Amino acid sequence: MKTFFSQTEINIQDANLATSNDLSVQSLGKIQIKKNKRLKTKRNIIAFFSLFIFILLLAFTFYKFVYKAGNTIQEINENNLVAKQAATKSVESLKLNSHLKLQENQNPITGEFLTKELYEKLKDQRIVSAVIDNATMARPQAGLSEADVVYEVPVEDKITRYLGIFWQHQPKEIGPIRSTRVYILDMSQEYDPVHFHIGQATSNDLKSKNKVDAFDYMNLQAIKHTECSSYMDQGRITQGIPKEHSMFFTLSTMRQCIPASWNTSSQLESWSFKENLKLEDRNITSEANINLTGDSKYSSRWIYNREKNIYLRYINGSPDIDKSNQQQVTAKNIILQYVNYKNINDELKHLSFDIIGKGKATYLLDGKIFDGTWQKDNASGRTKFLNTDQKFINFNRGNFWIIIVPVEESGKTEARISLI
Repeated sequence: MKTFFSQTEINIQDANLATSNDLSVQSLGKIQIKKNKRLKTKRNIIAFFSLFIFILLLAFTFYKFVYKAGNTIQEINENNLVAKQAATKSVESLKLNSHLKLQENQNPITGEFLTKELYEKLKDQRIVSAVIDNATMARPQAGLSEADVVYEVPVEDKITRYLGIFWQHQPKEIGPIRSTRVYILDMSQEYDPVHFHIGQATSNDLKSKNKVDAFDYMNLQAIKHTECSSYMDQGRITQGIPKEHSMFFTLSTMRQCIPASWNTSSQLESWSFKENLKLEDRNITSEANINLTGDSKYSSRWIYNREKNIYLRYINGSPDIDKSNQQQVTAKNIILQYVNYKNINDELKHLSFDIIGKGKATYLLDGKIFDGTWQKDNASGRTKFLNTDQKFINFNRGNFWIIIVPVEESGKTEARISLI
């Protein structure tokens, strides 16, 4: 059956369809407007963050390459000025002869006062450092009681060796002389000396050569060293003592055989010194028992003498008597310097000590015992000895005995030390 619509109904339907189409167009327009707004907002946000990042980059660039660079240049200029002033001060104060004049004719190593005549005699003499044997067959040694400073340090095979520093006194002989080590040279160089030794440690191990080969190190550091004027003590040879424990030398003869240019005053910065404490201010008793290697043959004992304000040394249970003058070895100041070390594990089991560095220190003077720290910045630099407040120690005027205590990387030490 067919359905017929009137013209009026058709017009109404057409109107409704038109109205519907208009509404669809309007809806689509509104949707598009919303999309455009979102897109614009998104673009604005992206533009804002891009501008923000650009400003940050610009600020960072300005800081790094303009502001900081300017400050760095200023700091460099200021540091250069400070360094120049320090260098000028060092040049004025480190020369031994001028330094002594400033210190009223004092021994710059020990702080002891000198007569004008003795000062005039010594002022142009170079300091001498000597490597001295401490094997049991080398005892008694000669010259230890007249050294300004003695260092005691372990070497291979659980033995110890000495480094004597000589300037004020002139022992009849010094020895027995043995071979040097890289770390012994690092201790020696701060005195700007002529270094006396017979032989030196060497190594064929390329990995350890720079820590062991003392011959290469002396050439690299241009160290003044010699073994001229050494002689063999025939009396010891007839006693069956091997020749390596029987070599000695005298300072006067050595000075005649070294180049004349070496016989000039050393450059040395002095430590700080004080006067002796009054008797009532000193401790009544004090004692130190020290074994650096675990071998009792190298154990030492120091007993404090309150009246003289000195420490008397005993070695392996007996008084340590100097062969050259038959006097017992004593010290006015004793320092235990704790130093990190390694066993190189080469063919001769050499050791390596970090003499250039810093660590703990223990001081014995006036019968008292107290702790502090030490620091050495380079081979030729003077070791600084400080208290727990990081102030320089004021030592007694007199000689030193400095004991290098080996410390493992773990912080442990095989040394046996008893301080009372």
